[in-house]
Amino acid sequence: VDLWCGTPPQRQTVIVDTGSSLTAFPCRECTDCGAGEYHLDNFFDEMLSSTFRTVPCRSCQIGKCNSDLDETTCSVHQGYAEKSSWNAIEVVDKCYMGGPHSFPDPAVEGSEAGEDEGDDPMDPHHASKLAFDMDFGCQTALTGLFKTQLADGILGMDWEDTSYWKQMYDANKIQSQQFSLCYSRGNDASRDGSEAGSITLGGTDVRMHTSTMVYTGHAEDDGWYYVQVRKMYLREGSPNDWSAKSINPHATLIKLGVTEQQLNHNGIIVDSGTTDTYWESTISDAFHAAFLQLTGIAFANKAMPLTTEQVQNLPTILLQLKGDIASNKPIADDTTTTLTGPEFDPEHPYDVLLAIPAINYMNYNAKTKKFTPRFYVSEDDGSVIGGNAMMGYDVLFDAEYGRLGWAESDCEHSTFLKEHGFEFPVQQQEEGAPGSTEDGEQKPDVATLTEMPSSSEITEAPSVAEAVVVETTAATTTTTLEATTTTTTAAATTTTTAPETPTTTDEDVDKKPHEQDEQHDIPHNNNEEQQAATPSFCTDNTCKIEIGVFICVIFFIGICIGKYCCTSKNQPQPLYHVEMTDTTTNGYKDDPDDAEFGFHDEH
Repeated sequence: VDLWCGTPPQRQTVIVDTGSSLTAFPCRECTDCGAGEYHLDNFFDEMLSSTFRTVPCRSCQIGKCNSDLDETTCSVHQGYAEKSSWNAIEVVDKCYMGGPHSFPDPAVEGSEAGEDEGDDPMDPHHASKLAFDMDFGCQTALTGLFKTQLADGILGMDWEDTSYWKQMYDANKIQSQQFSLCYSRGNDASRDGSEAGSITLGGTDVRMHTSTMVYTGHAEDDGWYYVQVRKMYLREGSPNDWSAKSINPHATLIKLGVTEQQLNHNGIIVDSGTTDTYWESTISDAFHAAFLQLTGIAFANKAMPLTTEQVQNLPTILLQLKGDIASNKPIADDTTTTLTGPEFDPEHPYDVLLAIPAINYMNYNAKTKKFTPRFYVSEDDGSVIGGNAMMGYDVLFDAEYGRLGWAESDCEHSTFLKEHGFEFPVQQQEEGAPGSTEDGEQKPDVATLTEMPSSSEITEAPSVAEAVVVETTAATTTTTLEATTTTTTAAATTTTTAPETPTTTDEDVDKKPHEQDEQHDIPHNNNEEQQAATPSFCTDNTCKIEIGVFICVIFFIGICIGKYCCTSKNQPQPLYHVEMTDTTTNGYKDDPDDAEFGFHDEH
């Protein structure tokens, strides 16, 4: 997502990460930090901002007094599970999210943010009107993937007070402690940006939903967003069968023969900053057996020369999440497709069904023309529901009422804008602008799903066996990760209606915290050392790296009124929307076997 900081604003593209709390990107003193060589943007030059200031030791919020060097600044250090890290000093500057990608919001040119704009609150150029003094890390040194990734930095969105959304709330720019991420099924990726969905800050917007939003309880610990899974299934796949309610009434469903304790071992977090989905190895044997039974193919995280049709016929992974009974019971009826219901699970009719179709977890590499499974069952320190399991949903992170919301959506934010009279192209370029060539022309897309092979182009692809009927159980909501995938971006809409408080539930959700170093926000490790120790996995380079970069965000404010937003007292209302975009490829710049740019899953 585009983050504009300073006066005048400077763009920094950052990874939206619900698995960490700090926002940071390279500043002027950060030498050999990727700017100009790997990153999309140059470093943030604090000397050019009239509103920039360092945080003195007596006022440290995200750092600690730097007694080793001097006692005037706060030092910050952050490490990650895949071994990258960064150092920074704590600073404050005026920042906002979204607006045009290639130049600052015109509203800030020579005027107070937004004061000369029109009255229509849905105008995307209102982005700068929501600028506030943000506390962040001005990076002075960094290592690993923070240097080689395309994104400049990271945007912390977890449960902590230092996260972006919480600082925005404390600055009275949003009225509810809520935000939602809606990752779309975009079929292309470009360095210059391609649409990837939207972020709604201050709530959610029901106008974007194709199903009623339903809720899971949230067991908060260490700032992460936890869920509990009651059961896991594999469902027979078929083309375009992405929803909780299968389009094939006779689809085979196999329930994994594992206990609830095995499914939730070491806890499960929902993390937008992790591109793929990772599960504890406690389910490995059952998962492999069910996959083989449905397809006749042995599951492995290695590249395969499949056709698009074969991929769509691979199993859908179904998660039965423990539901928030108090929130779901009042809205449960025959049209609530994402709840289990009495027919699916009579004992737990208010659980939430989440579907992860093969189009989500099978990642296509246009260079090798192969697909690689991005659902891993080999972890030993907790599970992560990552970005590829969130796509196709509007996921509400609701700190206001301690829950997560799930609604199916195509997340096509540009369509939403056009329906309300706004034309706001994602790849909006000016001559010489960041992300364009020297002559002002846009660079070509790096990979698209339209390049995916048809059956006529594949001569030796493994066949998918006929499914075996084992046990009937249903599917869940969709999320999609296509071709070269990645997560994120941001956008906004406004409302004056605050969500009603849900009644309390008698069914508490037990906390299952990860046992991790406090400096590591991601509870799994997928580095090269681990991959080398498991030779049966990741035999293809495409398995080693998944990237996603968020650039080019469209920011607009919209008033949510009448029938559009007041359909249910359980539906929290949005404060504002921001459009998400991405640039996604696979691999590092210096890896000749993969695409040119990328960043690691754990970000």
